[in-house]
Amino acid sequence: MSERKHWKAEEKLALISEIKDKGHVVETCRKYGADPTMFYRWKESYETFGMEGLRSRSSSFCISKRACLRMVSIS
Repeated sequence: MSERKHWKAEEKLALISEIKDKGHVVETCRKYGADPTMFYRWKESYETFGMEGLRSRSSSFCISKRACLRMVSIS
């Protein structure tokens, strides 16, 4: 069983940027050793929260874009 990789925000951004430039999700994810599902999560988080969305946080902090928008509209 392999050890789980802990991605730095800068590594996530590099992956997102390369895919944005080249458009090859599967090939680029394979090159970085990332699962495409993670790419899409990171991309959504980056588009919603910017660089802060790519920073590591506790597993108890899990928020979707829709939930975040609901909280903002309530307050």
